[in-house]
Amino acid sequence: MNPTPKVLNIGFAGPAGAGKSTCAARLVQELCARRTASAQFSFAESLKETARESFGWDGVKDERGRRLLQVLGAEAGRGYDPDLWVRMRDRKVQTFAKHISMPGDLRPSILVAVADDVRFQNEVDSLDMVFLIRRLGHEGSVNRDPQAHESERWWMLRKVNTVIFPGDDWGPSDRDAFEHGVMEPVRAAIEERLLG
Repeated sequence: MNPTPKVLNIGFAGPAGAGKSTCAARLVQELCARRTASAQFSFAESLKETARESFGWDGVKDERGRRLLQVLGAEAGRGYDPDLWVRMRDRKVQTFAKHISMPGDLRPSILVAVADDVRFQNEVDSLDMVFLIRRLGHEGSVNRDPQAHESERWWMLRKVNTVIFPGDDWGPSDRDAFEHGVMEPVRAAIEERLLG
């Protein structure tokens, strides 16, 4: 059996509603279509599992649900161990990498692991590349409230590649702007890393 694939960790950061999950899902889809092993692994995946199983969270990110995730994730989890969610994500990525196979029972040489929820500097530091997604005209993209919860202070992240999407909506009419404004710089940076 071939060795465990090398992991390239990619992340998306930005304000709520900026399109992080859209970009991450699109990237995974495109990489898989090109036969590059890729999957999504969010930092909050284990947190959300804990919230559902232990607190009965229904998955809704209304004010109550968001507050549960913030308290459980940042104040309790990160308060006890700042790297807790980084380690939990890394464990899931490594387990997946050990067991992944491609068609024909082949093992890939590389796995691109994509996070759609980069919120803290230690998360940035644990990844190979991070893209900050901002949408012009989107209120969350310009709101830099110093009183915001620490998990919402996206503008303070260092060592990220900023990609600004020029629209206020991800509608079908914005497909070209999305492709060239967001995905093209992401694709180019990842291609350079994969080939380099």
